[in-house]
Amino acid sequence: MIPNKSVFNKIIGDSDLELRFAQYLEQCQDIISYVKNYFSVQFKIDYKNDHGDISNYYPDFIVKKSEKEFYIIEGAMGLYDGLDATEIASTAHVAKILDMPVLLVVDARGVSRSLAAVVKGFSEFDTVNIQGIILNNTGSERHNRRKRRTNRAQYPGKLHAYASGSSFFC
Repeated sequence: MIPNKSVFNKIIGDSDLELRFAQYLEQCQDIISYVKNYFSVQFKIDYKNDHGDISNYYPDFIVKKSEKEFYIIEGAMGLYDGLDATEIASTAHVAKILDMPVLLVVDARGVSRSLAAVVKGFSEFDTVNIQGIILNNTGSERHNRRKRRTNRAQYPGKLHAYASGSSFFC
């Protein structure tokens, strides 16, 4: 992929989803620029691990929304899955520490209205600031319309995006 908004002239993704997400960022009107972080870039955040030692956290993307607003994007396992079945080092933990909004990615394969219950469970489980929802693995256009209606009615004012096949759409 040859990007227009990335600070690099080529995007190297660790997975197909990362490459599709970079393509999605290219289309977002409110995104000024972004970078796909990888080990040769060496952008890292130091933190103290359970043993009190300094460890490194390498986020997947850094996104610039305005001159003063940047987002660090990373997600590993589930939102609340941390070290040794705790919250420590989970995506939710990092988001709360940094007071950062979360974009929740939910597998939408084979469900429609049940998605509202899943998202409600994630929203009420903890105090994470879920500001948007991406439904991944959506099906037919008819199925997508039903999912969009359900989610927008249940969660008005939130960003809603849908990933079908190899593309994201709002």
